[in-house]
Amino acid sequence: MYVNEKIRKFCLENCFVKKCGKSYEIVNGIPDFLPEEVGSERKKMIKFVDRLSLIYETPFWYPLVYHLYGGLFIPSVKRTIEMITDMLEIDGGVALDVECGTGLFTRSIARRAKQVYGFDISVGMLKKGQKYTERNSLENVVFVRAEVENIPFPSEFFDGVSCCGALHLFPDAGRALKEINRVLKRGYKLATMTFVRRRFLGIRRVYEHLEREHRVHIFDVDELQKYLKNAGFSEFKYDIYGSMILFEAKKVRHLYNPY
Repeated sequence: MYVNEKIRKFCLENCFVKKCGKSYEIVNGIPDFLPEEVGSERKKMIKFVDRLSLIYETPFWYPLVYHLYGGLFIPSVKRTIEMITDMLEIDGGVALDVECGTGLFTRSIARRAKQVYGFDISVGMLKKGQKYTERNSLENVVFVRAEVENIPFPSEFFDGVSCCGALHLFPDAGRALKEINRVLKRGYKLATMTFVRRRFLGIRRVYEHLEREHRVHIFDVDELQKYLKNAGFSEFKYDIYGSMILFEAKKVRHLYNPY
């Protein structure tokens, strides 16, 4: 089994440089770096996502929601995964998949990277992710449980970071991007899939309802560019398909004190 002592060694040597000295559990091969105390809203989210993991990669969820938000004629899920993987240019490097879910994008990236680490707040998602990677004989993937506000890796550790289908769910996208900046090497890429105010999602009543009732933030393109600039990224390049945006940005400066 690929999940073994290398995870424990990695955790002892590298993880949570900002909180060293603490002990963290490794359950079913998954290091758990989530704080002991989380807010009630996040607890509800975790419970929902844990249940969702059972159907996440079935036709009853991811493809359905993906096309509901993005539109009927956007690229297929498979093609989107390929485009993000190409965008990352991670060949032979070490990658991070932020809020990786069951590892849809993680597995594709792993086929071109030396090592991939994926994290999510949901144990259910990560357990499914482990099963899928083992089924695909991918021995270069490690999953950990963590939150985007406190990514459990050293500064400037990764050669590329992906964040797909999650940026619009973060309570503070600006803070999340600054933390991603911290762990990404200077001159390397962030590749992201999220949603923008186009087509159906461009209707004010719709995106305000999603924000208010479901905590889903639909971005304006200029807003994304501003967030990225403030987080130390440049060379913002994007393609929009329906309401879906695929974008890349390069880290050009390191924020030693991002908050």
